[in-house]
Amino acid sequence: MSQPNLTTGGLNILLFIRDDPPKPDDYHWALYHHTCPSSGTKYHIRNIGAGGLSDHARHAIQGTRNSSPPLVGFFYIGNIPVEVEECVDTKLRTYDRELNEMVGTTCRTWLLRALELLKEFKDSDGKSILVGQDIGEIEKEAKAFANVCRFEAARMNSKERMLPVGQVSAFVAQR
Repeated sequence: MSQPNLTTGGLNILLFIRDDPPKPDDYHWALYHHTCPSSGTKYHIRNIGAGGLSDHARHAIQGTRNSSPPLVGFFYIGNIPVEVEECVDTKLRTYDRELNEMVGTTCRTWLLRALELLKEFKDSDGKSILVGQDIGEIEKEAKAFANVCRFEAARMNSKERMLPVGQVSAFVAQR
C-alpha cells in the first residue's frame, strides 16, 4: 500500500473532490493531524445546516484507493508539538455544539475558523504552530494545490497511487 510521506505531528489540510469531472475550487475540506507514523486524527464537519455534525475521528493512513469522495492530497500547514496536542484537539472541537446555529457555515469556513483559533498556539521556541499567519493565503495556496492535482485524483481513485503532499509557501521560505 502506498502511503504519503507525512511528518509526525504535522497538521495538514485534506481536500476531497466533490464531482467528476472535478470543478476548480470546489472541495470538501478537512484538517488532519498526523500523530504517529501510520495514523492521525481527521477533523471535519458534514451535513451542513440543520442536522450538521462534526465528524472527528482517528484514521489510519493506508491505501489511497477508492476513497469516497476522492482525496486530492495533503497540504501541510504546520506542526503540533506533543505538549500542546490535547489543547489543540480541544480547540478544534470548539464549534461542535453550535454547528446548527452557525448560519452559512461550510466545511471550508469551519476549517478557516478553526485555523484562526490555532494562531494562538506556539511551539517551545515561541513560534506559531501554523506555518503562515495569513489564513486567507493558506486557503488560496491549498486551493491552488488541489486545482493542480484534482484531475489525477479523479482519474486514479480506483487505482493505488501515492497521494501528493503540498505545503504552504511560508514553510518553504523558512527553510
